[in-house]
Amino acid sequence: VLALIYALGDPDIQVETAVSNALAQIGPPPAQSAPVLALVLRNENYTVRSAAARALRAIGKDAVSPLTGMLNDPDPDVRVLASLALCEIGRGAEESASSLVGLLASDNKTVRIAAARALEEVTSSTLVLAALPRLQEMLQDEDEDLRIAAIRTLRVAEGEGSDVVDILSQRLDSPSVLEKQEIALTLGALGPGPE
Repeated sequence: VLALIYALGDPDIQVETAVSNALAQIGPPPAQSAPVLALVLRNENYTVRSAAARALRAIGKDAVSPLTGMLNDPDPDVRVLASLALCEIGRGAEESASSLVGLLASDNKTVRIAAARALEEVTSSTLVLAALPRLQEMLQDEDEDLRIAAIRTLRVAEGEGSDVVDILSQRLDSPSVLEKQEIALTLGALGPGPE
């Protein structure tokens, strides 16, 4: 498997694609390959990048540290792939939460949505509450996709959130039907709120 991982750097795109497909078929690579696979997320070929992301997800918790490092990459596509891989790893990737919170302030919409989605899966309610200021900024954005991502992330604050209940309740006058539906689902998940 390691030989295939190193072959991902082949300059021929057909070789890279064949290697990516072979890695996907083999199954989870060894944990020690995670740092190399994380670097492969920078590859110019999207198929190769996707194969590396799939392999990192399959490694699981042992891939969290290299993936968290890739959240600082200058390439937004790399940050998105790393965020989504962490999302798939789930609660085992909780150590990445503070870096994901930082991405909520990105200038790139796709990065912000991917980070919010990952936070929804990797963090506890306490960590989501720590991200509340950034999520509130997203709730005020004119872009509906960003608002929906923030609302879904706030759903994790279950049992914690009188502030969250208040913030979301104020948004129920939104002209967006989808936003109001997501708010209703989130408020239902959060429970009755303060008395």
